[in-house]
Amino acid sequence: MRDGDLGDAVRASMSFPFVFSPIEVDSVLAYDGGIYNNFPTDVMREDFQPDVIIGSVVAANPGKPKENNLMSQLENMIMQKTDYSIPDSLGLVMSFKYNDVSLLDFDRLKELHDIGYNRTMSMMDSIKARIHRRVDHEDIQLKRKIYRENLPQFRFRDIYVNGANEQQQIYIKKEFHTDDDEIFTYEDLKRGYFRLLADNMISEIIPHAVYNEEERLFELHLNVKMGDDFSIRVGGSVSTSSSNQIYLGLGYQNLNTYSKEILFDGQLGKIYNNAQLMVKFDLPTRIPVSYRFIASFSTFDYYRKDKLFSKNDRPSFNSKKEQFAKFMVALPFLTNRRAEFGIGYGKLTDYYYQSNVIDFDNDRSDESYYNLFSGSIGFYGSTLNARQYATKGYHERLIAQIFRGKEFFIPGNPTAEKVTSDKSQSWLQISYIKEAYHQMSPKFTLGWMAEALYSSKNFSENYTATMMQAGEFAPTPHSKLMYNAAFRANQFVAAGIKPIYVINDLFQLRTEFYGFLPIYPIERGDFDKAYYGKAFSKFEYLGEVSVVCQLPFGAISAYVNHYSSPKKEWNVGLTIGWQLFNYRFIE
Repeated sequence: MRDGDLGDAVRASMSFPFVFSPIEVDSVLAYDGGIYNNFPTDVMREDFQPDVIIGSVVAANPGKPKENNLMSQLENMIMQKTDYSIPDSLGLVMSFKYNDVSLLDFDRLKELHDIGYNRTMSMMDSIKARIHRRVDHEDIQLKRKIYRENLPQFRFRDIYVNGANEQQQIYIKKEFHTDDDEIFTYEDLKRGYFRLLADNMISEIIPHAVYNEEERLFELHLNVKMGDDFSIRVGGSVSTSSSNQIYLGLGYQNLNTYSKEILFDGQLGKIYNNAQLMVKFDLPTRIPVSYRFIASFSTFDYYRKDKLFSKNDRPSFNSKKEQFAKFMVALPFLTNRRAEFGIGYGKLTDYYYQSNVIDFDNDRSDESYYNLFSGSIGFYGSTLNARQYATKGYHERLIAQIFRGKEFFIPGNPTAEKVTSDKSQSWLQISYIKEAYHQMSPKFTLGWMAEALYSSKNFSENYTATMMQAGEFAPTPHSKLMYNAAFRANQFVAAGIKPIYVINDLFQLRTEFYGFLPIYPIERGDFDKAYYGKAFSKFEYLGEVSVVCQLPFGAISAYVNHYSSPKKEWNVGLTIGWQLFNYRFIE
């Protein structure tokens, strides 16, 4: 590309099959020139006739394609072989070999920069010997400073949008400024750009800044591609345990003067079942506001029928049912977080047996259900690089919730007096969780997490009902699908450490160890009533070792884990896919 827009040239040079989609330049799809000629010394000689060429080689020609490796076959078909040499009379070459660096390791920029800088400095005598002209360093710095000071500032006013209808253009423009005559800055541009791309309504935006000398302002030209209105989503997981799931979703989205999205989805499985309707509206106001309505129905059946991969011979016969509706309003908070306010109504039902000795021919489960109103405020932020088994970024969540309603208890024992009881319940709940990952070396990442919960909830009708509604600590995919009373409390603190060895782009070896400390453990008293035990008198732990293959459409995990309670609780399993959960009434 010898002329045209520099931004388009740079963006086209980033286009790589299956990684960054190509862009259209002069009606032609443009890909990274490295596919055709990754070391264009011939172009430099013909077009620029340089005195000296300094080459830096960080790539190699594709190796022999392997019979069972699709990517190596595609690489050989797409990329043409390149001559990575320069005649000694024209210049010199610095060669680097990286066995552990991939195309997308952007976070290793500093490390790779330092390697190149140090190699260049070690060869500086050879480089200077080929270059005889000398310019004073301070003169160069002064010229650069003068040049930059004379550049026009990135200040924008007029916006031109291609690829959208009139109403969509109004929405897009309001993401940058609320009034057509309002001037906005480069930082405003970035915020609006990422807000638009964060939504699924727009699949691609190619921005151009064009300077208007008369106005002494830049014009913002946006070429946009709108996303599809309808979508079908299919997913789930297959496991050696009872946690198999099928995920199905139907979505409709539309962007006009405001953004709207309707999603009906759910999971079907042996333990977790869910159906959820979500309606979302986004308004392009000065402070962007998002409104969501959620209606959900879900069940948890904690009875684990198979014992093939578990040492625990005492299954739980508990189950839960949730049905609720919520209305939430979200606003941006700080740089990359959001604040969310919500109100809702839910009916939560627990089915359980209070005895380990059960006569299934005659006994019926006890039932406790709760009709509750709720209000909440939460602060959320996340930069994790994966839905599960992340190795980079952080996730943070702080939620304060209030609940008010009634609890109803219906005994299931046919010999008991057939009466129901009801009592009022109201409480405050505050929860905080943070998960973060720190890269200690190219192969080793250290992750950690901390979680705390405070709830002023009163005890339910009996001990088991109280434990069913207590807060749970479930940091691993396996623990989210099991009922374990030892890791439940109304107030607790918990923490964990996660050393991760990253084998390559696909495989990782994860070790995780967590400690759980109830502030006031819930104990079983006389007549199956609950009471608080001695503060900090119990400590539980769990650990897991897993080998994970992280694929774009899911993950494959082979794991072994151990819980401190119940005793001899060891589990071994294999899971393919992601375990997906929709919203819960009590976060």
